[in-house]
Amino acid sequence: MIRNLLTAGFLIILSLVIVQPLSAIPVSGPVVITSAGTYQLQHDITGDSVNTIIEIRSSGVLFDGMGHTINGVNGTTQFTNNIFVGNFPRVLRNVNIRNVTLTNRSHGIFFNNVTDSRATGCIVDRSGEDGIRVVGGNRIVLTKNTVKRSALRAVTVSKSFNTTISSSIIANNR
Repeated sequence: MIRNLLTAGFLIILSLVIVQPLSAIPVSGPVVITSAGTYQLQHDITGDSVNTIIEIRSSGVLFDGMGHTINGVNGTTQFTNNIFVGNFPRVLRNVNIRNVTLTNRSHGIFFNNVTDSRATGCIVDRSGEDGIRVVGGNRIVLTKNTVKRSALRAVTVSKSFNTTISSSIIANNR
């Protein structure tokens, strides 16, 4: 009887430890992400004083915009990014960006030397160059995104393999 109670108690404690998800890390302004984990944007942000507003340099990252907007203010400035994913020469893996609106930067999302990653449910509006740019990628999935009013190109894929674009809206780009 005591042994059964101890076993049941141990299993309950073990299941609580295993089932409970790790807390998301809040993001409330420009940031460089250097560790794996889940990151959630807490509110709309503006990044007029930095070249890259959200820079992801680690594999195993989920960045959830939670429906908020990252506004870059000046989309005509070259080499500026709302979200940049890369840590060259390392190849980053399993980086997922979702549910965020990105405006007024030369690039909305820039994947550089990244594999097995995705952008889902993002809106990229008024990019000065590319709405979404993939360079040196492999198995990148872009799905359910909207890219509109980019000054040069909506989506650019260069030196990459197996990039998939599906269920997306690409409109009013030059």
